[in-house]
Amino acid sequence: MKIALDVFLDQHRLLLDLDASERSIAHKFAECLGHLFSAWNIDCEYNRHKNQEKRLLQVKKYVRDKRSRGELTDKEEDFGVCVSPDAIVHERATDASNLLVVEIKKTGHPLDEKEYDFLKIRNYISEIGYHYGLYLEFGVKDDAGMKKALLFLPDSAEPEDITQVLG
Repeated sequence: MKIALDVFLDQHRLLLDLDASERSIAHKFAECLGHLFSAWNIDCEYNRHKNQEKRLLQVKKYVRDKRSRGELTDKEEDFGVCVSPDAIVHERATDASNLLVVEIKKTGHPLDEKEYDFLKIRNYISEIGYHYGLYLEFGVKDDAGMKKALLFLPDSAEPEDITQVLG
């Protein structure tokens, strides 16, 4: 992970300096992962689970509860309908080889979005069988760089802060 992150920051830091979209950042980070996991499929915004849309039961419940309380904005109306992680390392069309799910945020996002990403990561692990989850938070513009890295494991209630290890 450290190698992919170092390569990303070395080659694509300008995306952070320019405050490029999360999707642009995730795409370039996924390309860096691809060099390390060449035998795997690396995908961004991949919304398939085998041959169907990827859905997570606990995420659906979370969205239903927030909607019932009127806590979702128009942009968030899509949340929970179909989930697509920012980047994944896996083998397509099977659950036999789901290695890593990655969610990426830029600094300044509301806490609810982080909580939503944490919920998704936990449920990719528990419902679909991913071995690891990684949450990365990047600073942008004058604060460009990796700010937080959390590692989610199958049998752990809380993620491990690996910011210093990767930084």
